[in-house]
Amino acid sequence: MKKSKLSQVVVAAAVVATLGLTAACSGDSDGGDKSGKDKGGAGQSGGDEKKGAPALTEAQLKSAIIDKLAGYQFEVIPENEFPKESAKVSDDCKPLSDMTGFTSDPAPKARIAKGGLNKEFTLASAALLAHEQADAEKVLADVRAAVDKCKNYGDSTGSYTGIASQPAPEVGDEAVAYKMSAQSEGENGLLSFNVVRSGSTVAVFFAADMSGKGTGGVPKELVDAQIKRLEAVK
Repeated sequence: MKKSKLSQVVVAAAVVATLGLTAACSGDSDGGDKSGKDKGGAGQSGGDEKKGAPALTEAQLKSAIIDKLAGYQFEVIPENEFPKESAKVSDDCKPLSDMTGFTSDPAPKARIAKGGLNKEFTLASAALLAHEQADAEKVLADVRAAVDKCKNYGDSTGSYTGIASQPAPEVGDEAVAYKMSAQSEGENGLLSFNVVRSGSTVAVFFAADMSGKGTGGVPKELVDAQIKRLEAVK
């Protein structure tokens, strides 16, 4: 299994590429948002969120990104594997298309992502996007609105339909969760996303269950572990 292949799959969320990764590995030896109430999440000191918290630095993001999770093998996705620009889709759907490429509008000041695969062929990833807090709040608001307004869209990675909100994880300061069906080069799959704002940082989680037995949901243990690690960064 090549790192570049895994990177391409996680960034693009292309179902056909994911299936290719699964085959290669086999040959080796929820309402969509929560209220946003202050719960003492990331970017807070002693549980008090600082309004207008500054963006984390690249060094802080590197320290904050998850490094291990039981059952998964994670690796960093190189920056040159990210899409160079946002896909050209309708305004209603653009925030969702951005999430598949771990980007946003406004663009993050810095970002880092890791992707992993477990033995059950659940593909999962976590990305951290550094923003000023006001921009981070806008990103969550835009994603939340897009889940309500966008019914389907297509970009260079495939076609996405059946977009529906899911119960959001109860972590960070606010969160949105949704799922959608993906079609790419004749293959189909179910993709799930959790987007969490913790202070000034937006954490994006993506998962696709390739076993054919699950629902493709984002692993709770991944979200919990990542946000806990993020909140520990000073």
